[in-house]
Amino acid sequence: MKRVQIFARLVLMAGLCLLLSACLLKSDKQQVRTVTKQFWDAVLQDDQQTAQALATLESREYLPMLQAEQLALQSFELGDLRVEQQQAQVIMRLRGGAKGDLNIPIRTVLRRETDVWRIDVKYTTAYLVSGTLDTAVDQLDGLMQKDLPGLKQFPEEQSPTSTE
Repeated sequence: MKRVQIFARLVLMAGLCLLLSACLLKSDKQQVRTVTKQFWDAVLQDDQQTAQALATLESREYLPMLQAEQLALQSFELGDLRVEQQQAQVIMRLRGGAKGDLNIPIRTVLRRETDVWRIDVKYTTAYLVSGTLDTAVDQLDGLMQKDLPGLKQFPEEQSPTSTE
């Protein structure tokens, strides 16, 4: 009988620990999503003070690279996120360009600093550059396939003819 009571208590304690960790993980995910949204809202509104407050101390020097006007950013869309112990990533899409037709896939990287999630601007900027290059290559490829189909076919080499 005593063994059953001990086992029941252990199961109850394990269940409570699992429930508590699930609540903490949900809280982390919500915090990550909120900080990411606030950061990109600040970038779009050119609110450098707020963006700086949401960035990690080590990466604040990279903030000038994320000026919405310079990048022609208009909006963003948050996607899936992954939270680990001290780092998180949010997959997202930035929209920009003169007509808003440029879709740049990026990842926003966050680090936990003293129980607060902050944006790692250095790594986020690296993902932005990579996403921008991928988008440019995709657009060039689309242009070549749509507008310039003859460029994919190279003419056969012709030997020079001699004229005497």
